[in-house]
Amino acid sequence: MHVLVNNVGFASGLPNRFSDLPENHIQAAININVLACTEMSRIVLKLMLNKKNDRQSKSSVNGVIINISSGAGLDPFPLVSTYCASKKLEHVKTVL
Repeated sequence: MHVLVNNVGFASGLPNRFSDLPENHIQAAININVLACTEMSRIVLKLMLNKKNDRQSKSSVNGVIINISSGAGLDPFPLVSTYCASKKLEHVKTVL
């Protein structure tokens, strides 16, 4: 595995006020937009690091993970709070 592109997005029940969103819509947005992307990155990163150790490569780069998020995480807007928050978390995780 050399490249992972995380490009997932889920925004169910939108637009809607946060107080009116069903709990399962909130959980689905977090599970898909945050947890699935995080878990895929973790799994692939382990594979990349193991491959590098097996080859004893001197290169510091053995693959790349690209996380495609949304402008909604950088500049949130009303009636899509769960989506915006989940995309902000993905952006922060990527930067760190």
